[in-house]
Amino acid sequence: MNKLKENLYENSQYMTVLYVEDDNYIAQEVSEILRKLFKKVIFAVDGVDGLDKYAKNKDVIDLVITDIIMPNKNGIELIKEIKNIDKNILCIVISSSTDTEYLIDLISLNVDVYLMKPVRYKSLLEIVYKVLQKKILKDENDNYKNNLQKIIDKKSEELTLRYYTDSLTNLKNRTALFEDIEKYTPNKLMIIDIHRFSAINDLYGYEVGDEVLLTVKDRLEEILNSSCGLYKISADQFVFVHLDKLVEVNCQNVLQKIQSHINETSIQVIISGIEIEIFINIIVGIVKDVAKDKLFESADLALHYAKKTNQSSVVFNPEITEVMNYKKIFTAISLVKKAFEEDKIVPFFQPIVKPNETTYECLVRLIDENGEAISPVVFLDEIKETSYYTKLTRTMIDKSFEFFYDKGHSFSINLSFKDIENIDIVNYLKKNITKYKVNSKLIIEILESESIDNFETVREFIKEMKSLGIRIALDDFGSGYSNFAYILEFEPDYIKIDGSIIKNIAINPESYAIAKSIVQFAHELNIKTIAEYIYNKDVYEKVLELGIHGKQGYFIGKPELFLLEGD
Repeated sequence: MNKLKENLYENSQYMTVLYVEDDNYIAQEVSEILRKLFKKVIFAVDGVDGLDKYAKNKDVIDLVITDIIMPNKNGIELIKEIKNIDKNILCIVISSSTDTEYLIDLISLNVDVYLMKPVRYKSLLEIVYKVLQKKILKDENDNYKNNLQKIIDKKSEELTLRYYTDSLTNLKNRTALFEDIEKYTPNKLMIIDIHRFSAINDLYGYEVGDEVLLTVKDRLEEILNSSCGLYKISADQFVFVHLDKLVEVNCQNVLQKIQSHINETSIQVIISGIEIEIFINIIVGIVKDVAKDKLFESADLALHYAKKTNQSSVVFNPEITEVMNYKKIFTAISLVKKAFEEDKIVPFFQPIVKPNETTYECLVRLIDENGEAISPVVFLDEIKETSYYTKLTRTMIDKSFEFFYDKGHSFSINLSFKDIENIDIVNYLKKNITKYKVNSKLIIEILESESIDNFETVREFIKEMKSLGIRIALDDFGSGYSNFAYILEFEPDYIKIDGSIIKNIAINPESYAIAKSIVQFAHELNIKTIAEYIYNKDVYEKVLELGIHGKQGYFIGKPELFLLEGD
């Protein structure tokens, strides 16, 4: 009994209780017990008095103890009205009534405990203790949820900030560009491309390449006026956007300044103590006065047309669209059609090394007439609105399942949100899971870099796959649409950190910080992480330092038609 009182007092000494009882003798007896347990006891003589005192003290009352049968307002009516104010308030009913109707009402009101009169001292202590334990557990759970939500909000805020900014130049990035186009509805845009920039990286190294980018950024900012925005949208491309239409900007004048500031000058860099002059060439795609949803696309077409026709700049006109789009789509469809006819669509397998196993990601490749493996970058976007896209997904399911069903390795296939929303693809997937019995081996990688149109469809798909014993990986996490709330909703088994983050973690503190925040968050939710794009030893060592579970990239193993030796 003493131990019970100690435990009870430890939890109740800071709490306030409202006690409602119309029988003076019982009220005195029970109040005496309660005053020894609680910081404060507020006494009421009936339901009306009890409701009035609750309303005045609702912010401090932690527990309500009431009789049922009382004049003016009975205990059931009192609890109903109190629950309307705070549905989570703890309630104990002490009564001599055994009326079944009352008991049903108490159950429906979610009353915590019903105690029969006469009240025994020990019984009251035990009941109060159990109710307080329930409150403590609920408070702990609420605190956990609140803290978790704060973590989610903080991590989402950090990622949002970082994904609106290019980490090298601190300029706004591609994501910010498209949001600003939507917000400001600009009518002029220029894409500025550093021609053959990759050759600078290959010849002089990434540090020199970064120095070149920073110099180009500084020179472009000298040209910029307050009505324009400057963005860095890829490794070698910047964008000028005319945001304030009240201020006139002459694109030809801007172009001439770019040529005089960059094309007609050189950049000096120091390599091994030797000053070297680097001459760079800028190619510009320009668009004026087109709809905002076509603005970037039109400038991009103008840029590609300039490259193909060896011009330093091209202003977009509608004829370019017809020439470039038709040729690109026609070439891609012809390539894929021929590959299907010749059975040249094949899965390549890239190893993902984990502490206790090596799994393989199945990556689609098209074998051309020269026997070369062609990446889907060349053709996938162009066939997405054709029947070949669905056929491609079916082929990858067929060939991957057939290859791995009798192997001792787990494997993963990639599905986009477009695939998951296609009922025919989902049914075909389930049919082949049953046919090949690969439930325990299969990991489905869901591409996170696309926005979700039908959230519920994706969630139900994941739920169904998990019920079949299939693991889920959220792919390319951190690639632009990332939201930590996705992780809570989808509850994946793995998070694959996007290569755009991983490839820079050895040289860029911000990339390292982003990766670290994702790893820490995943660890708290008991989700394993996988690093993509490990291309050298420095990146690999940083991945080990971060405690990332799975490792993938050319440093680990390239995508091949075969598994690693010994597998």
